[in-house]
Amino acid sequence: MVLLLWGGGVNLIEIAPGSGDLAMELAKYCEFLYTIDPSLVSLEFAKTTNHLHIQDFFNLASMQKHIKHEIHCIVFRHLLEHIDTPREFLEDVVKLIAQDGIIYVEVPNIREFFENARFYEIFHDHCGYYQQSTLINIFNAMGCEHIDTLMLYRNQHLGLFFKKKAPQNVKDYTPAMLPKNTYTIMQNAIQKLNIAISKYKRIALYGAGAHGNSLLSFLTLENRVKIVCCYDLDTRKHGKYLQNSKIVVAKPCKETYEDIECIILAAPLYEEEIVQYLQKDGFSGEILKSLNCR
Repeated sequence: MVLLLWGGGVNLIEIAPGSGDLAMELAKYCEFLYTIDPSLVSLEFAKTTNHLHIQDFFNLASMQKHIKHEIHCIVFRHLLEHIDTPREFLEDVVKLIAQDGIIYVEVPNIREFFENARFYEIFHDHCGYYQQSTLINIFNAMGCEHIDTLMLYRNQHLGLFFKKKAPQNVKDYTPAMLPKNTYTIMQNAIQKLNIAISKYKRIALYGAGAHGNSLLSFLTLENRVKIVCCYDLDTRKHGKYLQNSKIVVAKPCKETYEDIECIILAAPLYEEEIVQYLQKDGFSGEILKSLNCR
């Protein structure tokens, strides 16, 4: 989509590419690719002749020091919500990109997860949450025009495309307000989950990322001590533990299902696929999805 909007000969930056799956795919089609990320994970992905990786936190001075091309496109996914000075960050992004350049930003869709009472989407790594109207207003004020929107993973993720171009007929979009009973709805969902698992003695989580660690903090102490392991397919996490706990991360397989009565899913993007995987793999206990807590 990014390349279609610009055309050929794109020089592109991806900020915080993580393991580099998207970056390496984009490298096949763009003229030159820059990536910037301080993590060790980003040092592991394959490099190409048209790619320069900068191991650093994003900052304008560092980028200007390394960049040797006019930048036509900047991509950052699930980064903005982790930044405590988002406006300053976005201003630097706009300064880096050429006139008529394309910016793609992807964030969790706050309206979707509140509507579905997924309370564990709110956790300490996130400094803020955004909806479409808010982001459009911010980018308009910075001289960027909203040109397209993607709704991904059953609307759980919100992806917006902007062009660095003075917006025409600018209007101020009013953000949607959450219902007044939102707090009550979320508290009811937390209570419903705790009641649902109270009858079990041996429980597992599925998802050793931020969602799994977040969900754990919403369980009662009585239920928390029943969590014996956390399943995840990421081999880098196997043998490690959830934050501040003795809950070991393990590969989901028949050998580890023994005596597990219930699995709570904390991986909302892939719930249906995980249910199919577990059932096909021989797990016969109860599987609780986020929808079970609404």
